Amino acid sequence: KGTESVMVPLGTYPDARKYTGKFREGTPITFWIVAGIPVPVLYQFPNNDLDGVDPFQSYELKGWG
Repeated sequence: KGTESVMVPLGTYPDARKYTGKFREGTPITFWIVAGIPVPVLYQFPNNDLDGVDPFQSYELKGWG
């Protein structure tokens, strides 16, 4: 999906690569990858197990290694 600037607790990454896909059961997921970091720095997906209107779950990288 191209590149975007992403800010997470570990830092700001102006050229994070954005990817989209689906879990096995069909739930969509979006995640951002940065060169040199072996895990996504950010990923987001809807989570119907949470309360609220259009519940959404997001994970931000705080550290690694």
